[in-house]
Amino acid sequence: MYTTKELFDLTGKEMEIYKLLLKKPGINAVDIALKTRMQRPNVYDLLQNLISKGIISYNLKTRIKYYSAIHPKKLKDIYEVKIQELKGRKKEVENIVKNLGSIIATFDSHLEIKHYEGLKGMRTVLMEALEQSKKTEKEMLVIRLNKEDLPSLDKTYTERFFNFRRKNKLKSRYLMLKDTKFYQDNIVKTRILSDKYASKVGVYIYGNTVSFWFFPKRELILAIENEEITDTFRNYFEIMWASKTLKKP
Repeated sequence: MYTTKELFDLTGKEMEIYKLLLKKPGINAVDIALKTRMQRPNVYDLLQNLISKGIISYNLKTRIKYYSAIHPKKLKDIYEVKIQELKGRKKEVENIVKNLGSIIATFDSHLEIKHYEGLKGMRTVLMEALEQSKKTEKEMLVIRLNKEDLPSLDKTYTERFFNFRRKNKLKSRYLMLKDTKFYQDNIVKTRILSDKYASKVGVYIYGNTVSFWFFPKRELILAIENEEITDTFRNYFEIMWASKTLKKP
């Protein structure tokens, strides 16, 4: 149910005084304060508001104001005027909504978080990486700071993955620890980090996705698809790649 404030721009206390004056017209502020149990200073302020809104009037007798309510049809007039004012401000409302929409577009861009488990999940992520890299033409970037071998994929799948990468010339760069085993390829560049940076979590950046690999201990991959987040991790990678502490293999 709508409030009197929403419909007629009247607060609850203003409406209480208005109803009182409909029942008992021609009374003064002191009587109004007594009957409504409101503080007298507040009553004077409320009466002035009601006068300014045109729904009560007063007669002045021996310097004392005696108030009366205007017929309730005045409330309908107030409502109609309010509607007309809102119609007149339709363009302004549309502009506000449009501006707010642009803010949402800025901060609520596509964000999707997916969890993958086991070898099948690993295969899904790797193929998704190839497809996104081909589509976006963005380089695949890998931060692998764990020397332990990843779970073995079957030979057919492995050949399919690397053949697709070579055929589409999907270049990639790896940051890794010394003596880490990985598939050698002429379209892959590597740089070596000190063992002091070893980590159980690997990072694989491709297309508009950054994924975190918890292999081999948990066989879990967390992939976040969001362009801004992924570009941020790409920047992190470039900072690390450009570091003078890195060694070329």
